[in-house]
Amino acid sequence: MAEAASRPSGTRWAPRAGYAGGHLLPAPARCHSFSSRDRLLGYRQALTEADIHLDDDLVVTTPPRDKRGTTQAVGNLLSLREPPTAIFAEQDELAASLILSLRTVQIEVLERISVLGFDDQLMAEWLDLSTVAQSPSDMGRAAAELALELINDSDADLSRHIVLPTRLIPRGTTAPPPAPQGEREGNSPTEGRNA
Repeated sequence: MAEAASRPSGTRWAPRAGYAGGHLLPAPARCHSFSSRDRLLGYRQALTEADIHLDDDLVVTTPPRDKRGTTQAVGNLLSLREPPTAIFAEQDELAASLILSLRTVQIEVLERISVLGFDDQLMAEWLDLSTVAQSPSDMGRAAAELALELINDSDADLSRHIVLPTRLIPRGTTAPPPAPQGEREGNSPTEGRNA
């Protein structure tokens, strides 16, 4: 409810940092919750505003708590002709599962890919996971105020949508994208050229 419309502050961070980025979502795609749909919308809006091409292949779904599904979703992203340099997982729990799947296939976060979660659960701090934080107490307060308004005022706007802020918490799972392969091996694109 209240958090969902605040999605741009979190989803805009990746494109501003120069990331391509995928969006790992719980499945099934047809049953996205309101916040899932809104986070995906924020991701797409952020890419559009940053003038980054929208590639639907970068949007994958996986059932929550499904290790095999997460591994398959990661495989789908990494097998793209141009794999993402970052993945925004819409929940910290999903981001943690994603990181484990990457490690299973010997892909280290930061060396090849960044991971950003959402929720700032306690596990995010323990795992040094970069995440987007929201205030559960502010959400609860706003929901209670809205409920009371609807109870006390029969003419209250039933479609009212409350927007609450989110904030980015950069930790140890996000960094600028890695250099292209040739540059990583010390072959600068300008090497050997006359200046």
